[in-house]
Amino acid sequence: MDDLRESWERLSLAAAKAYIANDIPSATDAWRRAAALCERLPPDDPRQAAACSNRSLADHLSGERDPAKLGWAKSTDLWLQAEAGIAELAVESRARSSHFHFRLEQRHRKDYLEAGRQRLQRILAGAAAVSQFNLAVAQTPSGSPADFEAARAAIDVRTRAWGARNPEAAEMKKLLASLAKDCGRSTDAAQFEESACRIAVAPARSALEIWQQESRAAKGRERDYLAACRMTLHLRVRALPGE
Repeated sequence: MDDLRESWERLSLAAAKAYIANDIPSATDAWRRAAALCERLPPDDPRQAAACSNRSLADHLSGERDPAKLGWAKSTDLWLQAEAGIAELAVESRARSSHFHFRLEQRHRKDYLEAGRQRLQRILAGAAAVSQFNLAVAQTPSGSPADFEAARAAIDVRTRAWGARNPEAAEMKKLLASLAKDCGRSTDAAQFEESACRIAVAPARSALEIWQQESRAAKGRERDYLAACRMTLHLRVRALPGE
């Protein structure tokens, strides 16, 4: 693994773990250092999108709300550029269970590649939805129905892309429920709280847990896509200033 990839992954993972533990100073410092590393990468590298989104999260948590909004808007464009690069990506196959499956793959390599690319596109869509959610939430305190609905739509995209039991989607719903209460939308708040609780009963693996497995085998550009998508973080209730 090259030095930049190793350093970026190490910093981004450290930031994610610190953020989940509510160690905001450590998380924001690591995100900013990770973003600095990405300055030498082309704009279609998925780590650019992830770093921009996470740097914006660091800005937001540090009280720099306007730079955060601009950053999340920019990250949306960067995700689109990264998605375009998937079309040329030689996606590695999933683990094979037998020689039969190996031969089947060789016979239908074009179909396997297309299926792998579609899978990566879904994963990227789920990560891009986080940036869109963060931007919408950053504007929701004004009580704008449009911003609130944009946050709801982003959660829907995340759910379709990463599954109905995605634990990050549950956390996003909890935050939106809290904001709905503040905006006087008690019915919406109750619906989001109920939905989040249903996921919490039997959640799927978290993005970081998935990454820990994927990182053992993923290589090259596919690894960069997976790392960027799995380590793009969303705003959480406990991490909001004043919580």
